[in-house]
Amino acid sequence: IVITGAEPTTASDIARVVALREGARFELGSVRRTIATIMTRWRFANVEIHARPTAEGIVLTVDLISLTRLVTLQTVGNAAIPSSELARGIGFSNEMEGDASDVDRFRRATLGLYRRSGFDRATVAARLLPTAEPRRFALHLTISEGAPTRIRDVAVQYRSPNPVTGAMEPSKRQPIPVARLFA
Repeated sequence: IVITGAEPTTASDIARVVALREGARFELGSVRRTIATIMTRWRFANVEIHARPTAEGIVLTVDLISLTRLVTLQTVGNAAIPSSELARGIGFSNEMEGDASDVDRFRRATLGLYRRSGFDRATVAARLLPTAEPRRFALHLTISEGAPTRIRDVAVQYRSPNPVTGAMEPSKRQPIPVARLFA
């Protein structure tokens, strides 16, 4: 039995729990139990067991496919929101599980964070970049913040009691020019 790709655990840890034993009769049920045990105990993207015939019988290869990891956040163009605050705001953490399906979620979360921060014209492009390690990627965000949205006027609305019923009634909106607001 050959075990490959055992990260985040070790081949010896895997060998201890598999239902397959060297010299035992090959049974499909043992293969199924081995896959179920590995997938239950550890997190892998996939477990594949391949049989290769030899003169003495078969050699089983247990191939463990690691989950893709997003190991770092790279940002370009984020002058208004520091990278550490951006990572917290979109729920990114180093060494998190993730793959290409998460890229759009992070793009939308970044766009939402910018819009809540007053940058309604911000645009965000997101992509995964490979790192030197297999199945590990950097999430790369290219941000064009645009100009922040500015307040044009402020309207004050207040409630006053109705002289007859005593119920609070809204008054008419009274716009106040921004220049006068801070004068």
